[in-house]
Amino acid sequence: MTFISKIYSLNMEPKPNTKKILILDRDNTINRDTGYTYRLKDLVLIEESVELLASAAELRIPVVIISNQSLVNRGLASLDEVEKFNDALVEKLEKKKCKIDAIIFCPHIPEEECSCRKPKIDMFLEAFRYYPEASEFCYVGDSESDMEAAKNAGIEFFSSSIKYGYTQAINWLTK
Repeated sequence: MTFISKIYSLNMEPKPNTKKILILDRDNTINRDTGYTYRLKDLVLIEESVELLASAAELRIPVVIISNQSLVNRGLASLDEVEKFNDALVEKLEKKKCKIDAIIFCPHIPEEECSCRKPKIDMFLEAFRYYPEASEFCYVGDSESDMEAAKNAGIEFFSSSIKYGYTQAINWLTK
């Protein structure tokens, strides 16, 4: 099995602004990480991410989530449970005027040495394929692995671990 991808709205009407694509990690970037987060009761949004995602929606910039979710292959949660969490995340964000276009995640543990687990870039390459006309990408994440993945993919990185990381990403959206 390779990465898992779910498209929510690549065919938006009217056409989105696809010069730029915003890519984000999930846990500790969009939602609070409770340690292998997949239970719906643990779905708590990070307010700064909501502001960033609302800005992207207002500017009609597509958003893709890319995330390592090794809890699947660790046997801690089923693929269905992770997908239900992702669906609930998208729904909760939509209620706050935010739009997620796709979620791509890797279910593998590090020892499986797959080609999709961050900091490798297969998930990023998939996101790039969704938007062949895009010329600018940035990735917002919280870990060293996220920063290394952005570097490996050749795109700009903003850290959600520092308070102004979200502000930097919003500035990137609007420049």
